[in-house]
Amino acid sequence: MTTVTNSAGPAISDLQLRKDERITSGGNSRTVKFLVWMVLLALCVGGTIAYRRNPAWLQELRGTEYETATVAAKGHEEIALEVSGFVVPYRKLNISPRIPGAITRLTFDVGQKVKKGEVLAELDSTSYEADMQQAQAALLAAKSRLAEARAGAQPEEIEQARIALDIARSKLDLVTNELQRAEQLGDSVSQAEMDQYISAKKDAESNVRAMEQKLKLIEQGLRPERMQAIEADVQQAEALVAKAQYLLDNTKIISPIDGTVLEKNAEVGEILRPEVLSVSLCTLADLSIMEVEIDVQERELQKVAIGRDCTVIPDAYADRKYVAKIDRIQPMVSRQRGVVRVTLRITDPDSYLLPDMNVRALIQNPPPDGDVAETLWLSDAAIVREDAAAHVFLLKDDKAVRTPVKLGATEGKRTQIVEGLAKDDVVVLPGGKRLVDGQPVRTKSK
Repeated sequence: MTTVTNSAGPAISDLQLRKDERITSGGNSRTVKFLVWMVLLALCVGGTIAYRRNPAWLQELRGTEYETATVAAKGHEEIALEVSGFVVPYRKLNISPRIPGAITRLTFDVGQKVKKGEVLAELDSTSYEADMQQAQAALLAAKSRLAEARAGAQPEEIEQARIALDIARSKLDLVTNELQRAEQLGDSVSQAEMDQYISAKKDAESNVRAMEQKLKLIEQGLRPERMQAIEADVQQAEALVAKAQYLLDNTKIISPIDGTVLEKNAEVGEILRPEVLSVSLCTLADLSIMEVEIDVQERELQKVAIGRDCTVIPDAYADRKYVAKIDRIQPMVSRQRGVVRVTLRITDPDSYLLPDMNVRALIQNPPPDGDVAETLWLSDAAIVREDAAAHVFLLKDDKAVRTPVKLGATEGKRTQIVEGLAKDDVVVLPGGKRLVDGQPVRTKSK
């Protein structure tokens, strides 16, 4: 038997890998998948960064982002100016006491409506009533003295003065006779006794003259100067009574208007001293006449005029509109703020309008005399001026198309377009970026 041996090739066992060199098919698959995902993630991150940085090559691909403006048509504008303001009552009063005193009674509360002449509060009147009684008594006394002076002396007083004069004259006759007898006696009368007789005669003569003057004054009555002084005393007493009555009347604090109590600043028992500290008992306002105060910039003054129609819209009630007119324009400008205070009178106010409420005031333009032609206007930021010519970049099919335009009047930051554009055309704003005819653009809203 013959044995055949294949010596031409290696054995099958020689062609097998060792265990440490083997890679399973499952491990190779996981590695490939990991590498694929890493590549995709890198592409996403890189694309996002490139999109945000907006490089030149990406702009060429998708178009540069630009802002746009729309051509607006302007005919007769009904609203000339819109300004914020505050509602104020036409009449608003701080009610303060005129005299000091303790509050003994209050008849009002916040929100209450009061009538003109209604008593709002009462002060303690004890001391004022005593002053009134004292002044009245002084007046009565002064009037009595005046009546007495005007009536003159009574007949009894005149008769009494005449009797006193007769007695004085009789005494004068008596001492005169005694002096004459003493002189006839000669040296039998001492010098001392003679001096006594002479002195007695002089006293009697003085007494007679005094009695005669008194009788004359009684018969003639008071002198005009004295009468005027008595009359002045009466006038002074009457003034004191009037003052006491004034103070007494002011112990009752009266409402000067028909109105509503907005604020209450005192309570029963408090002592009010207006001469020391300015105090307010309450605040009243007549809410039947309401106004709106607005501040208008100097550059807008040409849009307001007395009598101009307005619409007032409260912030709290946006669905309510009130008709108003410009009533007053303050004749001065605030130097610090550059504004002028303008007051609107509301035609028909109601209970929804409250003092100090925020409102929007729409100042209307006067109606036109005839038909107003419509004009086109565009923002100055969209217009490119080159010497005497001007052009814009009209947005068509996501491209900026260079379009010549003819300009007209200027109003603020916009200019009238006379030729070249139509109403509602959309124009690209260069915004300082390079923009050429036909360039692809991408608006920020897209």
